[in-house]
Amino acid sequence: MTRILRVLTRLNVGGPAQHAVFLTERLQDADFTSLLAAGAVNREEGDMTWLATQRGVPVIPVPGLRNEAGRIADLRAFVNLYRLCRVHRPDIVHCHTFKDRILGAMAARLAGVPATVVTFHGTPFRGHFTGLTAKVVLSADRFVGQRLAHAVIAISERQREELIELAIAPPERVHVVRIGLDLRPLLSAERVRGELRRELGLSADALLIGAIGRLVPIKRLDDFLTAARRVLSSTARIVRFVVVGDGGERRALERQARELGIASHVSFLGWRYDLARVYADLDVVALSSASEGTPACLLEGISAGVPVVATGVGGVPDIVEDGVTGLLVPAGDPGSLATALLRLVNDAELRRQLGARGRKFVFPAFDVATLERNMRTLYRTLVRD
Repeated sequence: MTRILRVLTRLNVGGPAQHAVFLTERLQDADFTSLLAAGAVNREEGDMTWLATQRGVPVIPVPGLRNEAGRIADLRAFVNLYRLCRVHRPDIVHCHTFKDRILGAMAARLAGVPATVVTFHGTPFRGHFTGLTAKVVLSADRFVGQRLAHAVIAISERQREELIELAIAPPERVHVVRIGLDLRPLLSAERVRGELRRELGLSADALLIGAIGRLVPIKRLDDFLTAARRVLSSTARIVRFVVVGDGGERRALERQARELGIASHVSFLGWRYDLARVYADLDVVALSSASEGTPACLLEGISAGVPVVATGVGGVPDIVEDGVTGLLVPAGDPGSLATALLRLVNDAELRRQLGARGRKFVFPAFDVATLERNMRTLYRTLVRD
C-alpha cells in the first residue's frame, strides 16, 4: 500500500481545495491511503473545510501554515510538517500551493520521504507578484522543482511549456495532470432553473451574467463592472449581473458599482454553496482575471451548459477555444470583454451552441474520476521508479 500525505496551505474556496479533498477522499483503498494536512484560511476568504467534512475527509491542522504569516510562523509550519512526515511515514508527499510547496518539500526531504510531488495550480510569479518579490518566488520554486521534487505537475499543456521555459524543473520531470472537479451534479443543473431568479426577483426574460470567485485584485472584477456598464448602455435587453464570492475587494467593488451608476443592476451574493442553482440561471459566465491556472468557475459553468467569456490567460485557452467552446478576450481590456458579452446577449443560438460544445469538451475530461485515474497512474510510476 502506498501512503500519501497531501499538503495544502489553506482550504479556501477554489479549485485547489476541491482538487485536494476529492483526491484524498478517493485514494483510500487496498492500493493507496491518503491524509490531508492544511493550514488556516485567511479571515476574508471563503473556507471549504465544510467540503472535507461532507466528504468524510479529516483535515490535519498544521499550526503556522498560512499565507503572509511571517518567518517565525513559517518556521513553526516547517517543523510541524517535518513531524507529520516522521509520524505518518508517507511514501509520497504531495504539495499544491506556493507556501506548502516550499515548506512541505523541504520537510519531506529532511524527513527522508521517498518521493515528493508538487502541483502548480497557477504560476504565482506571473501576475500575482512583481519586481524583487516575483524573482524570489521564482527562485524558490526553481529550487523545489530542480532539487527537491521528484515530479512537478502542471494542470495544462500550456502551463507545462511555461514551467519548462522558466526552468522550474527538467522537462522529463514535468507532467500534465488536469484538474478534476465533481462535475456530474452540474450536468443536470437545469432541473433547478428559475430558483435563483425568483430569489433575485428577476423575470424569466432577463439575461443574467455572472462572475464567480474570490474578490481579490488578480481577478480584475473592476474590469467586469466596467464592462457591465458598457453592456447596459448598449442594449435594450433586460440584463442583470451577479458577483458570487467574497474577499478584500468587495467594498471597493460595491463602491465602484455605485459610482458607475449600475448598483441596481448588480447583485453581490457573497459565497454560495448551492452552485447548481447559481449556474442553472446564468446565461453567461464571465472571467476577467489577469492570471489563472484552470479556473473552477469555468469548468463548473461549462458543465452546466453555460457559455463563457473569459480572458485568455494561464490555462484558460486549454478549456476555452475561441468561438468554439466560448469566447476569449485580452486581459485588462474591459471594452473587449463588453463586446464579447454583448455578442452573447444578442445571440441566443450562439449561447446555446457554445454551451453544448463546451460541455462535451470538459466532461468527463475534467471530472474527478478522470483526475483520480491519472493521479493513480503517476503515483504508481513514482513508487515503481
